[in-house]
Amino acid sequence: MSEEHLKSSNISFKELNVDDLLTREQIDAIQDEILEQQEVVVLWADKPLFTIGAMDGQQIAGLVQVAESGHVNYLVHPSYQQRGIATELLRRAIAQARKGDTPTLYATVKESSASEKVVLSQGFDLDESIAEEGYITTNLYSLRLQQ
Repeated sequence: MSEEHLKSSNISFKELNVDDLLTREQIDAIQDEILEQQEVVVLWADKPLFTIGAMDGQQIAGLVQVAESGHVNYLVHPSYQQRGIATELLRRAIAQARKGDTPTLYATVKESSASEKVVLSQGFDLDESIAEEGYITTNLYSLRLQQ
């Protein structure tokens, strides 16, 4: 989706202190709803460097979080998917991480998922494929930020 599409949807992006906005239970509930509808892997960080939110007024449409380890986690509420929000969240997370001292970002996604297309569109490279039960493959991707 284009940035024009994002502008017309009134979605704004800002850094959040997610603990001030949502409880761990609320994040888990959003995650569970998303996991029921699409194949994503979400492993929220215990030590986040930062969190960026996609906001529709006061409602959180999506979140991206980068952990101290460099692992990137993002989710977009099902009613806001297919609007380019995940791509924009990841683009902003990469830009912010480049300002710090994180040498590499990592993302874990299900093979052939929308999330895989998002990480590939932002320049991530495949590091490892892991076959799981039920023949589902999870791929680990990385993006070098610093040489």
